Amino acid sequence: LAGGQMSRGSKALLSKGVSSANTNENIKAQMEAKFPKRKKEIENPTAEQWEHERASIDKEILRDLILKLKGQISPGLSGFRNEYIQSLIFSDHSNADFMAKSAFNELHALANDIVQGRLPWYFYQVWNGTSLTALNKKNVEDLAEGEVMDCPPVCKGESLRKVITKALYAPFMRRIQTICDPCQFGVGTKGGGAQLTMAIRLLMEANPEWVLIALDIKNAFNEIMRQEVLNAIWNEPELRPLWYYNLRNKVVHGFVGLGYGPQMVKANFTATEGEKQGDMESRKRHQALIRCKIPTKQSD
Repeated sequence: LAGGQMSRGSKALLSKGVSSANTNENIKAQMEAKFPKRKKEIENPTAEQWEHERASIDKEILRDLILKLKGQISPGLSGFRNEYIQSLIFSDHSNADFMAKSAFNELHALANDIVQGRLPWYFYQVWNGTSLTALNKKNVEDLAEGEVMDCPPVCKGESLRKVITKALYAPFMRRIQTICDPCQFGVGTKGGGAQLTMAIRLLMEANPEWVLIALDIKNAFNEIMRQEVLNAIWNEPELRPLWYYNLRNKVVHGFVGLGYGPQMVKANFTATEGEKQGDMESRKRHQALIRCKIPTKQSD
């Protein structure tokens, strides 16, 4: 709060704490339950898919996004912080030597190697890795005798992966938003959560005889089949340049760690199916898939 980060400050004040995902067997079981096995194997690319143009990253978009990164954000698996990435960018008037100034160019080249699928498959297994924090849903003192804490897993993001993926998707965001509109608030909609809340509130006030039922049967992010996500991307011609990068990320079984820092342990399960909540691109793919499954007036 003192640093002006009101959103993070409010979350900290309202937090009910975390449980040990790396030592508590009950919590470990809860974490594993949120990572289902693969329901459908990923199909091999067709000749057309393999040879299709692959999207690349614009250097200036990448530079601009790096400069806008927020500070004091928790690191992911690699330990990288946003500040480390920002330290690679120098102004034209800097006294840094040539080798230091060329670091950003090297990062840009690496970013394009990553998104165009030119690195080994095992790289993408780590690239799609995460560590989990078990977030408490209740205060510990509110638990009944013998009750086990219910904990949703929070996947820690990776600074470098976030900024590279965001730069890759930037030129495609208008098309993605068009696909998802008008019945969504999660992709490319500023203040989408507030808009949705206010719309529901006004609707209920205008119709006092209505009843609102909230259903939370299964987490859709976990249950979505990766092959269906790839199909949804390929079925949109303007998004096809993104297809191969997504294939690289969908085929692998991402590493999962429990806890963080020196106490983190390797989980006995992997990120194999569904969309990993917290990834920059997950909401886009999630919404695009849902949208392509909803009949439109034209298709009717």
